[in-house]
Amino acid sequence: VTSARAVAMQKQLEREVAELEEERVRLKRRVRQMSELAAEKVSIFHNLQPEQMLQMEEIAASMRRGKLELPMTNESHQLKREKEDLEKRLKEKDRELSEHVDRKVDE
Repeated sequence: VTSARAVAMQKQLEREVAELEEERVRLKRRVRQMSELAAEKVSIFHNLQPEQMLQMEEIAASMRRGKLELPMTNESHQLKREKEDLEKRLKEKDRELSEHVDRKVDE
């Protein structure tokens, strides 16, 4: 190996070491940030049950997507079924009323 080639290889290795050091510092900063976020989550979710924490995560994820979508609970599923049932009954009553009006008009 010539001395010029050895110098070039050494410079290349020094550049790689510098890049790796920058990446190490970046990753170390990211780990600190993640640690701070985890600590913040603990304080925010203090006294919440695991299921409640998951619901909060789902809400946050939907907000990040730009649309607030609340997770369905057993109660909200029940209310949705009741709403759908009431809508069906209303549609049926509308149909009955329309038929009644049509009969009266024909008389």
